[in-house]
Amino acid sequence: MEDLARRAANAAPEVERTVFEEGKSADRALAVLAKTWRDLTPSDVRQVARRVQSLFRWHGWVELLGLATIEERLLVSTLLESREVPPICRPWARSAGWDFGALFPLGDAPTWHSLVEGLRQLLGERPVSGDPWRLFPAWLREDLVSPKGHTDRKAIQLDFLRKLQTPPTSWARAQGPATKGVWDALRSLGLRPWVHRHLSSAALVGDDFDVTTLPPALSGQVEPQDLSAQVVGHVCDPDPGERWWDVRTGTGGLARHLAALMNERGTVVAGDTSEAKCREAARRARKGPFRNLMTRTWDGHRVLGKPGSFHGVLVDAPCSGISAWRRHPDDRWRADARVVTDSMRTQLALLETVIPALRPGGTLVYTVATVTSKETEGTVAAFLDRHPEFQRDPFPNPLDGSTTDGTLWVWPGAVDSDARFIARLTRT
Repeated sequence: MEDLARRAANAAPEVERTVFEEGKSADRALAVLAKTWRDLTPSDVRQVARRVQSLFRWHGWVELLGLATIEERLLVSTLLESREVPPICRPWARSAGWDFGALFPLGDAPTWHSLVEGLRQLLGERPVSGDPWRLFPAWLREDLVSPKGHTDRKAIQLDFLRKLQTPPTSWARAQGPATKGVWDALRSLGLRPWVHRHLSSAALVGDDFDVTTLPPALSGQVEPQDLSAQVVGHVCDPDPGERWWDVRTGTGGLARHLAALMNERGTVVAGDTSEAKCREAARRARKGPFRNLMTRTWDGHRVLGKPGSFHGVLVDAPCSGISAWRRHPDDRWRADARVVTDSMRTQLALLETVIPALRPGGTLVYTVATVTSKETEGTVAAFLDRHPEFQRDPFPNPLDGSTTDGTLWVWPGAVDSDARFIARLTRT
């Protein structure tokens, strides 16, 4: 543990410089450093990276404390998001002259008030800022949406911000109908998957395991996929024999889910403007029984395939990506307010580009992993104003069966996943 603490302390200043001075991602900087840590196990590398990332999650508070050393900053940031005092804190405490036995975790504090009070107790006489908004860029406050059905806008926003400050959870999706056998296989390997009550193919798995290295994943039976992304496939609700286009497939997770839901009948076209992403999507698809899935590059302007030939089109649009700040906390400090307006223009252009692909009565599903009003309900409203031939298509919420008006928020405070907005429209 001494070695891991030392490596985190040595890596942190370089990663901070990369993010704050060069505007590059912490993940990329950590990946470069990890190449020099060949003696560490993958689990050790993940732990070092997690501790360094905590500095960006709590940067807005820690920078005001006037802590003298990187060890102190790592120590406080780690305690702020831990449910127990990790052993890696011992070397940092010794280096900083802190009493390790007097340390206590703050990550299980349920409210902002209890978190701040715990931090004050931990730091003694040192003044503490308890303003949650200091942990986020100022522009977020202007456009952070509140989900429907909540009258106390301030309370629900603060609850969401509290969730953004917790390390991400890991969800996995089982392929095929025999989901119980997949989860039993993971249990036999030491995992303890918690299966969602309404979606038997979705389970919360432990963060200490890399599911992709386990036999069920290598054989294509299971793959990591956040619960919010799994909900997208169920909102699409493709029927066997239909033809669907996943417009921005990335590494193909959503497309593979659509193909699985169609029981290998029909066609799913996984498209992307990046040849590298299409190659990776094709490679991952080969792990599973996806005979109804094909990957294609496209120019971003003309539809893939014959116009009017698709029963459904899925647009997982580029966005500000605020919900990913749990996984990539440095992203909040590398984005500015322009990302929201720029993304909205891109989203509308993309939606209009894919219209010719849909047949009459076809389904258009729009989703973004963010929580700004402009990129979610704003984009949908603007699109419907321009195209009255589309209308919202109500659907049951896959997470609880409740009725929607054609739009759905997956809110992390309710299901411990990434935040996501989903709209299902139909071409009349």
